[in-house]
Order: sequence, then C-alpha cells, then structure tokens
Amino acid sequence: MLDQHIENIVSLLNTDNSHTWDYLEGFFYRVILEIYKLTNNEKFFEYTSEYYNEFIKLSFTEHENKYDILMNAYSLFTLFEQSNNEKYLEASKQVYQLFVELPKTSAGLLDSQEFFILLDNCKVLFFAIRYANYYHDDNLWVLIKKQILIIKELFYCKTSKLYRQKLIEESYSLNDLGFFAILLIDFLDLNYDKEVYDIFIELISGVEQYLSSNMWSQTIVNKQEGLLSEVSGTALLCYVFLYGNKKGFLSPKYFVKGIDIFHHLQNNFFNEDKEVYKLISNQDYFKMSPYFLIYIFLKRVQK
Repeated sequence: MLDQHIENIVSLLNTDNSHTWDYLEGFFYRVILEIYKLTNNEKFFEYTSEYYNEFIKLSFTEHENKYDILMNAYSLFTLFEQSNNEKYLEASKQVYQLFVELPKTSAGLLDSQEFFILLDNCKVLFFAIRYANYYHDDNLWVLIKKQILIIKELFYCKTSKLYRQKLIEESYSLNDLGFFAILLIDFLDLNYDKEVYDIFIELISGVEQYLSSNMWSQTIVNKQEGLLSEVSGTALLCYVFLYGNKKGFLSPKYFVKGIDIFHHLQNNFFNEDKEVYKLISNQDYFKMSPYFLIYIFLKRVQK
C-alpha cells in the first residue's frame, strides 16, 4: 500500500506549481526526504532540492514569518547529507543567525503571540536541534533544553489535567501537542537527557487519557463532548507512540496502541484511489505528512 501512496504523492507533486514558506510545508519536505531515503526515487530529491534552492536564492528576504523559516530549514542538513553540496550548510548558518536574533521574552521563550507560543517555539527548536547536533554545539544543546524546561513550566499542570495552555481557557491544540511530542523525540534521539525524557513521559501519559475510539479531538480540554476528531494530530501522536517504543522511550503497549490507531486512520480516512485521495486531503497534502511518516516508519520496521 505504501507504494500506491507514493505514486499518489508523485501525481500530486506533478500538479503543484506553488511554494509557500509555511511550517506545514516545512514538515512535509522533511517527510518527502524520508521517502527519498527509503525509495531512492530521485523525483523526491529533485522536487525538494528545487524548493530549497529557491529558498536559498531569496536569501530569506521575502519570508515574513521567521518561525516558519526555521521550521523549513530543518531539512537543509538532510539535503547536505544526501548531496554533499556545501550551499545547504551555508544556508543553515544564515538561518542560525535568524535564530539568534529572534526576540525573546523575559522568561527566555520566543516572543510570540500567546495562542501560538508553543507551536512557534517548536518550529524554531526543530531546526536548533539539527544545528546543535551537526555542529556539536554543546552550548546550544543547553539552550534548547532550557527552552523545553520553560515550556514545561508554562504548560504542565500538576493536577494531571495534561499540558494545558492556561492563557487560552485551558485548551490545547492537538497538532501543537503532536509537534511538541515529536520535538522531544528528536531531542532524545540525538542527545538523551533524563529531564527531557521525564517531560516526554509526562506528556504522553497525559495525552493518552484523551484517546477515544482510536482518535483524539482537535482540542484537548476538560470536556471532550461535541469536539471534532483531528486526523493529522492523531497521526502525529500515532507516529510518536510507534517510534517512541522502537527507540526504547515507551513501553510495548504504545506500539500496540499505535498500530490500532494506524489501522483506524487507514480504514476511515485514507484510500488508495487517487480521486478519493485528493478529496480526503482537500488537495492539502501537507497536512497528510504525519500519515506518510507512519507509513515510512512501518516500511522500515518490516525490513
């Protein structure tokens, strides 16, 4: 089935002539490069490199949202690893300067709008983790951990009501939680730290209690009745359950739950038929990236 999904992605890529500098697109290209590494299909690398060549050519001057720039820049390191083209590393250094210059709050977080404070900090830290790992920057690792600890203090409630955003009526976007969980996995994967691990376990234990019929709702709140299910956010956390177990961060029960969630998504929201495929995604295949990521992971596990 993965092969059919990949064929559908190729078909969609062939009809897409637009590029935006958006965090969803940045995550999408991260996934596309994973598909390239899995399949060795040059089409995926060429499509991604064209996007990033334009990204570099503009020198970031036309990008208003600096947080989205950093989310997009995550894949610069993968492009270098696959091509040995130094321009991608040079671009990463330019982006790092943007990171350094971003305004911070007195608490040390990025100075973002309240509603987007978690998501915007995740966008930036995805890039910072790759940068710290590639350049062996111990000071940057310390800074990233500090940012994660600050986020934890802002959003973790000791009454076990989960990571709740007190600033917006104790509600939480499921997608934001999913991205934060993947951010923590990225950190632990490259630079294991017990405190960060404990934050990750607290987050997963908290979000697990809101899983209902193999789906999470769009927003995590105390009362879940009447809320719509969230497909992409559920897929993000499904991937975290599966990958977290295989890396030894989560117990086997999470792998079993992840497989159940995956089958539910597969049977109810995704179809191999190309026309249905487009209809389900509303031609916004960037939001389907987490689902593709699960496919790639399972394909590798099967090898």
